[in-house]
Parts: sequence; C-alpha cells; structure tokens
Amino acid sequence: MIRTIFIILFVFLNSLGWSQISPGDLSEAHRQLEGIKNCTQCHVLGERVTNQKCLDCHQELNKRIEADKGFHASVEVKGKNCVACHNEHHGRKYDLTKLNEDEFNHDLTGYLLEGEHQNLDCAECHKTEHIQNKEIKALNRTFLGLSNDCVSCHNDFHQGTLSNNCLSCHDYNTFRPAPKFNHDETNFPLLGKHNSVECLECHQMDHLNGNEFQHFANVEHSNCTSCHKDEHQGRLGQNCTECHDHNSFHEIRKIETFNHDLTAYPLEGMHQKVECMECHKNSYTEPIKHDKCSTCHNDEHNGQFTSKDPNSDCAECHNLKGFDYTLFSIEKHNQTNFKLEGAHLATPCFSCHQEQGEWLFTNKETTCVACHENEHENKMSVKFTDQNGCANCHNVDTWHGVEFDHQQTNFKLEGAHANVNCKACHYRENTNQVVEQRFHTTSQNCLACHEDEHQGQFEKYGNDSCLKCHGFNNWEASKFSHQQTGFKLDGAHESLECYKCHAEVKKNQKIYTNYTYEDFQCAVCHK
Repeated sequence: MIRTIFIILFVFLNSLGWSQISPGDLSEAHRQLEGIKNCTQCHVLGERVTNQKCLDCHQELNKRIEADKGFHASVEVKGKNCVACHNEHHGRKYDLTKLNEDEFNHDLTGYLLEGEHQNLDCAECHKTEHIQNKEIKALNRTFLGLSNDCVSCHNDFHQGTLSNNCLSCHDYNTFRPAPKFNHDETNFPLLGKHNSVECLECHQMDHLNGNEFQHFANVEHSNCTSCHKDEHQGRLGQNCTECHDHNSFHEIRKIETFNHDLTAYPLEGMHQKVECMECHKNSYTEPIKHDKCSTCHNDEHNGQFTSKDPNSDCAECHNLKGFDYTLFSIEKHNQTNFKLEGAHLATPCFSCHQEQGEWLFTNKETTCVACHENEHENKMSVKFTDQNGCANCHNVDTWHGVEFDHQQTNFKLEGAHANVNCKACHYRENTNQVVEQRFHTTSQNCLACHEDEHQGQFEKYGNDSCLKCHGFNNWEASKFSHQQTGFKLDGAHESLECYKCHAEVKKNQKIYTNYTYEDFQCAVCHK
C-alpha cells in the first residue's frame, strides 16, 4: 500500500513540474541520468543503490569481475558495495573515482609495473588510442580496455615477422638490446667468431611500409656464402666447412694433415711457420712462382746486389732459417777491400752496415771516421785524424791501446815527459769544470801544465824561464848556476845553505821560497 502511495505521489509531483527532488546534481559522467524519470535506473524503490544496478550499466567492468580480473576483483575491493567508493549527487565536478595516482598500487590490477613502466605517468598508457574494445573506447573516460599485449601500446617494430610475445626476447627496461634473446635457440646457433659479430652485420636495417625495419626472420644462411664472399670464386665448391671452421677463415681445419711435400715446393725452415694465405693470396689452386726468393720477398737491400749482378739471389747469403742468419762468413768478408781484424771480428754486422734502419753493403766507405765518431775533430791536427789517420795512435784491437810517436810533433818528449800519460797534458778541465781535449792548441810553456811554485818571480825572463834552471828528468834545479845571476857567490857565501839567504814567504795563501832580490847591498842580509 505504501509503495502504491509513493508511486502516485511521485507521478503527481512530476506532473506539477517538480523534476528536481534529488539531494544534489549528478556528476558529469552521469549527467545523462539527471531527472526524476531516471531515478530507477540506479535506485530500487524502497532500497539503497545496489551493486547489480551499477554493474547492469557497467557491463565491461562486470565481465572483468566475473572473470576475477582487474582491480575490482582484488582483495582491496572484493566484497565492497560500489557506493562505498563511488557515491553520487555531490555536484557536476565531483570526482567519482577519487583516484590518487601517486599512491595507487597498480599491482592490485593484476598487471605489475616493472622496469621503465614504473617511471611512466598513468596518462602515457591509459590513452583512448590504446583501447581495443570499441564500446569502451567510445566512452573516452575509463581506465578499462587496455590489453597486456606489448603491441597494444608499442609499435610492432618487427611488423608481424616475429612472435607477438615480446617478453620472450625483451624485458621492461629497454627494447635494445633484447636481453632475453638467445640466438642458440634459433635454427642458427652462434659459434666461434659469430659470437662477436655485431647484429647489424647479418640483420640489415631497411624501411618497410614507411617505417624503419630490421630483418630478423628468414635471413638466408644455408651456405656460408650467403653472408661471406667466396674468396675462391667457386673453384673449391660451396661447402666451406670442409676446410674452415667458425673461428677464423685463416685457420684451415685440415691444415695439420695437409702434406706440402707433395707439391713442387716442400716447406722447410721458417717457411713451415708461414700462414698459408701469405703465399696463397688469391687461390690455393693457382701455381705460385718460387724459383727465386725475390718472387715472394721484398728486396730489403734495394738493388745493392742485383745492380751489379741481376742473377744474384738472397740464397747467396741467407738460408731458410731466417733472414737474421747469414752465410756470408768472415772468410768471405776478408776477400773484400776491408779485412776484419782485431775488435772488428767481434763487431755485429749492423754496427757498420745499418744506418737509420737501412742496410748498406755496397759502396761502403772503409775509413775509420765512416763508422767511428771523430772524438778529436777540430782539436787535433788533421794530419793525425783525416781519413785513416786514426791509425797514427790507435789499432784495431782496442781504442785504449794508444801508441803515438810524439817525436813527429814539434814537442819531443824527454826525461819524465816520456812516462807521462797523454791525458795529463791533453785533457784539461776548463773554468766551467768541463774536461776539454787540447792537442794542437796545447801550449809548450811549462806553466801551461805545471803550477808556478815561484809565484811569478821569474815571469820577466820569458816562457822558457823554467828551462834555465830545470831539466826534464826531475824538479831539481840541475841547470841553475848562481854565478850566472846578478850576485855571484864567493868567499863565505859559497858555503852557505840556500835558505840562509832565500827564506820562505807566504803569498796568496801559499808558501814559497823567495829567490829574487831587487837590492844586493850587504845591509839587506846583514843587520
């Protein structure tokens, strides 16, 4: 009875124009339900709003709940009434979802956000263009409708040529590289050097249907020549693996069993270590000339020998042990215009025959200064250093065995000078404490080598004043005669000791004997 009265009252009020008796405006999403005529679309008379009324309208959501999928099927929502979270009549601008995107736990939806997905804004995925269902897409106002398939949001770079299961190769962090991809699971496992080949070398970039595209599926690999150039140009067939493996083209699989002695050129010495391709540059089947070494080897001597004899060959000096070995013996060298003697016998060839990395044998100078630095240049007369002038002092055994006839100079060695080492006179330290050579510039003045013990008392007598008293045997004044001085000794003076008249004095921090007097009067000595 009460229900009947309510219906009559509802119809009567509506006929009077009372179309707005609800507690407030509906939200924008439900504005089409505004008006008293539409109340029963959501309300059941005499009862509260039921879940069934909501789900009768939101059918796509109902399907997901029935399938136990999505957020509304999670433990967070299951068992709750719709109006507990989504209630109405709070005005047009009221947010029915009240979703806090920053705090929302996306794991409750059944789609965990992993990798780069964690850094995305909701709107980057929840776009109308990503929704496949036309009815939901038409709503243009829901989080429903997205698919878990990668290609529902991302462009299919492979354009259908590979599986739709992107996660079999990729993860959620980056598209490139594909960390889950294992080439060994394809029908072309990567072996040997193929493991280090960049993908692009086999899987070429292209454009397909106006988009960038890389060929992964259906790449031809039935023969090695599908990717690799046939260096043999078909002469050895197409089965490369009969000789080669995946590690290197330069390693021949059957090289250990190949007997080169069966050919016209058995391999000996260093040739046994040479890689096949160093000789067989173009083909294993084409004949190679081998009558002369120069057929394969460069003439490191740049025609020094062939210019004199076009028929000469490396084998005259070298053998198959290597170019470092030579058959050119000392006996052969002694037949040239430079005989090896003394220390030259122990001198390695390169010391004389290699200049700035280049070997020089013919037209080689044989003078000493051609190989040895002239230590005495500009310091000794050229007649003793020019060309082979070194032999005036040195021999081929050692530089230190100096034998020089000093009598050839204008300073003959006499007395103690004959036993003096050359360096004592000819190697002197200058004012900068640098030792210098002095040969043709050496002064013959005694004081050039000897210290003036008399502190300049006899300078007035000239450079040869020392020789008036001293000889070359010792420092004794064997040539001195007091009778040749300005004060001849007679009487009691003849028996006096020298020091009685010539006392020691000190000058320039040195003590010396005073021999010269300006005055010979008796009172100078006798007081």
